[in-house]
Amino acid sequence: MPIPQTASPIIPARVLLKDAITETIRDAILSGELEPGASLTDIRVAEQFGGTRASVRAALRRLAGEGLVVVRPQVGTRVREVAPERTRDALVLYRGITESTARMLVDGVSDDDLARLRERAEAMRDAQPGVASVTAFDAFYDVLLERVGNALLRDFHTQIVAHLVQAGAVQGITSLHRPEVDAVIAAAESRDAAGLERAIDAHFALVAEAFDVDLEGGERVATQTTGRVFLRDQVYFAIRDAITDGVLEPGERLREDEIVEWLGSSRASIRDALARLSDERLVEMVPNQFTRVAPADRDGILEAVIAQFVFFRIALSEGAPRLAEQDRAELQQLADGVLAAVEEGVRPSVYLASLGNYERALARAADNEMLRHYIDQCAPLVSRALSIPGTEVDLERLGSYVMRINEAVLAGEAERAVELLREFAAAAVADLEEAAPPAERSRSAG
Repeated sequence: MPIPQTASPIIPARVLLKDAITETIRDAILSGELEPGASLTDIRVAEQFGGTRASVRAALRRLAGEGLVVVRPQVGTRVREVAPERTRDALVLYRGITESTARMLVDGVSDDDLARLRERAEAMRDAQPGVASVTAFDAFYDVLLERVGNALLRDFHTQIVAHLVQAGAVQGITSLHRPEVDAVIAAAESRDAAGLERAIDAHFALVAEAFDVDLEGGERVATQTTGRVFLRDQVYFAIRDAITDGVLEPGERLREDEIVEWLGSSRASIRDALARLSDERLVEMVPNQFTRVAPADRDGILEAVIAQFVFFRIALSEGAPRLAEQDRAELQQLADGVLAAVEEGVRPSVYLASLGNYERALARAADNEMLRHYIDQCAPLVSRALSIPGTEVDLERLGSYVMRINEAVLAGEAERAVELLREFAAAAVADLEEAAPPAERSRSAG
């Protein structure tokens, strides 16, 4: 299928070509104009938009990171097929983000918020099948996410929703309004956090039925890894770790010649690594001007930490009830590793890597590939945030909570583990807010 023509060939000066290409291809995929399995070649897309093959590859890499396209070296790039497993993964994450954000703000729900929920509930009821139906469903819950004001979590949420929009277009999903929507609004109006979470859970169970997927999942599928690390990945990890540990400081220029001398790698590998780090918000790139370590700000630090807690909470809720015996042994070993790293007082990237491995083990137990991806996306941002002076965490408290959470997980008490995580998250975020200048103390943890 040919790449759809953009509505206007003129790209505003402040919009990078790779961003314009990304948006156009994404919109075509979500609308169904580019069907699952459609081929996307560098040359064809470059000719269509008059861009370079490098800018096209950057756009396709970003879409691959979002899971909308599949890039296979020596084979080609295609629009990802709609699969029940990915729809299920996306719904699980969407539900988890929605429940977490609802708890964060339920006490502060305003009359205006309630009015918008009612208005969007009606729009959901009247929505046409396909893209419009999923978009109206998302608009309803977006009232809650919008109020939290976490730009990072919102970006991740947008990527997750894209999978549901694509599936909705392919499956012709009809209105996702159900009577449980009224229960969501009623719980929000009464500021009932537990009731709101139950109502959201009940609605998502019925939404899953509409998509013909089971949110509880089926038999676990063993995941295989090749164990092979490519040179470009080694370069990426080296630069990323230098940023997250604070060796490369915020605002520091990243010059190819200096990185070549430092790592002894090819310029192509360095450019690929820097482009990936730009997509992950660790590097800023302005063509023909500069490439530098992205600046750090207090809002960004809090957003990264809160997003990490949200995905940790999902991993606990989804993974803990599905543990096999080998998972339990692995989790105990990983929890001991976190405690050992904390007791040694090592740099943040080390103990956070141990904690990240614990979260990934839970995500594997949950059999949710998308969850593992977003845990990986958050980890370097949090590691970098905590390397900045004034943002240190209470290591003794971290170690204590990890051990208590692990005890609850191994005892089969997933809800207790989630409550412990909420306690730790509230304390950690409060510490970070307290360390911020008074003018920046604008967020709270739920």
